[in-house]
Amino acid sequence: MVNRQFSLALLLIPTLAVLSSCSWFGGSNSYQPSESAQSGPAFVTVNGKTAVTVDEFKETFEQLKHQQALDQSFDSMPAKDKQTICSRVAESLLEGAVIEAYVREKGWDTTPEFAKEMNKVMRDVERQLRIREFVNRMLVELAPSDEEAADYYEKNKESNFNFRRPPFISQPDGVMTHAVKVANEAAAKDLLVKAKKLGSLKKAASEIKANLEDLGAVSPWASNVDFMVVQKVLGMKDVPGFDYTATADKKGFYVVHGVSRTEPAFVPFENVVKEVKDIIAAERFSVQLQQKLATLKEEYQAAINEEAMQELIGLGACEVADFAPAIEE
Repeated sequence: MVNRQFSLALLLIPTLAVLSSCSWFGGSNSYQPSESAQSGPAFVTVNGKTAVTVDEFKETFEQLKHQQALDQSFDSMPAKDKQTICSRVAESLLEGAVIEAYVREKGWDTTPEFAKEMNKVMRDVERQLRIREFVNRMLVELAPSDEEAADYYEKNKESNFNFRRPPFISQPDGVMTHAVKVANEAAAKDLLVKAKKLGSLKKAASEIKANLEDLGAVSPWASNVDFMVVQKVLGMKDVPGFDYTATADKKGFYVVHGVSRTEPAFVPFENVVKEVKDIIAAERFSVQLQQKLATLKEEYQAAINEEAMQELIGLGACEVADFAPAIEE
């Protein structure tokens, strides 16, 4: 169910959301595809010429997977869902190439307005790339040695929440759970009473010939369990315990039995060296960034034009009242 919801979410991505991920053409009035930024077999062709290479498709697809939080779930999806997602991304790239060809043929990209907007976009991109370069290099400088990372991991893996998730754990901390799905709230209440009386949802389900689902260890990272069940079980104050909840789609109810709590099982440091070092560098970065920026501001004599700021405020562009609730007199 969850995988299919992810698939549908990605299918809703409009064509124009994909277009910005690739750069197909060079500059000329008539349509002439430029050499692709990456060499390799053609993936999309227009007028018989390469518009998108296979490598560019792969890069775009990986970016979209990350944006749609599909990194962890895509590999476990059914082949049919994978094919559907890939086909939609491919079709979006094809549509983008056709749009670019049409705009070039019409000459709509040769106007002064287009050139002005292009220059602005390029300045913004250059600024973002320089900032990214600054961040990446600072992260490299702050990266710990393997020995430092191993020591940090062993001392902090149980207390640092960043490590209580994949890929750092082979078994998350959670609640071993049994669940039974019923049609309505009345049936859920009746089954809940019976389960509490017998001290076992399994026995109660057997008596009414209902299907018992053994969900294993339910954790915040459970991707194949109804979200409402996850929320209900993890919110239990006492385990073992019983409760019921509506399903996420509001079409039924679950009676749940939190059987026992589980402790996280952490993977060996050797399996997650890079990931551990990335987390340490990120934590150091958050601490040292402001110090670095303060030094750079002083070194480059950076200043804000306060007069321009006040003019904006006076013109109503940055009025505090625009952001604060009105005060009644």
